[in-house]
Amino acid sequence: MSIIEVLRNQLNKQTLSSKEAAEQNELRRLYPNIPSEGSYALEMRSLTKSSRVDNFTSKTLNIDDSFLDRIFVLRNARGPLTNVPYISVENAQWKATGSAPDINGTLTTEKLSPKRLATFVDISREFINFDNADFSEKINTMIVRAVYDKLVETILSDDAATEDQPSGVFYSLTPTALTADETLKQQLAAMQYAGDLTKKPCVWLLSPLAKKEVFANLDIQNDKILGSDYIIDNRMKDGFIAYLPLDLFFVAEYGLVDFTVDAVTRLFPDGMIRLTVNAYYDYDFVDKTKIQLAEFSTSEAEPTEPSTEPSTENND
Repeated sequence: MSIIEVLRNQLNKQTLSSKEAAEQNELRRLYPNIPSEGSYALEMRSLTKSSRVDNFTSKTLNIDDSFLDRIFVLRNARGPLTNVPYISVENAQWKATGSAPDINGTLTTEKLSPKRLATFVDISREFINFDNADFSEKINTMIVRAVYDKLVETILSDDAATEDQPSGVFYSLTPTALTADETLKQQLAAMQYAGDLTKKPCVWLLSPLAKKEVFANLDIQNDKILGSDYIIDNRMKDGFIAYLPLDLFFVAEYGLVDFTVDAVTRLFPDGMIRLTVNAYYDYDFVDKTKIQLAEFSTSEAEPTEPSTEPSTENND
């Protein structure tokens, strides 16, 4: 069922078919965190596919993400997750005889559980009654893009946790101040050799300002910064640059979105309908000691005003 069909059914209070009702009951059994009344549930993966009834084909929508595509995302997670292991080179040993080495991988420090990420779409009644596969794909893409952008913006922040959202992975870390001059190469090299990162495959995460300063002061060769890959992401706090192993990120996507038509908007005279869309995520970075975080100043130094105080210099 497409989002447009969901809207149309919700708006007109149409009764679900026996098959649709059975699907909804199964989703609510698998994902008990979703609202039980007044909403319609779809699996998240259904938003990235489009069924074209007219020619009996389907395709995956082109929703690439330079950050999420490089980290581990557990799709269709269910229930709370604890003690997610991380196994690295330290756990591997050559052994001529005997048992394998004990696995003492670092575990996630947080209990992961569904946290609601809500967005909304205002759409006209005209489009709700316009059953077109291309338009449905466009709505799907915009919703998923909005959800992904807010998720990554929160992950790559230094915000503290609130009642509504988890903390950013850079929360509680104090960034090193960087100077954009001829010594920048040495400053970045020092980040690479700090935090026991020399044996781990790490990447640079650059905000737009960090990209501007790094590209202006370093000779970027083979699309690498000092031999390491980089990702430029405008959802990162501007001025931040981080050096870290991406495989320590763990994102749980709780595999489902639920839709609710705002009852009040049914009465809007302009014919607009508001659709609330809820997705569910949580995440962790397994070992924050493996993050090297630095920051470029986002503002120029204030010019020094000449003093208006009378001189106290003795000219005798």
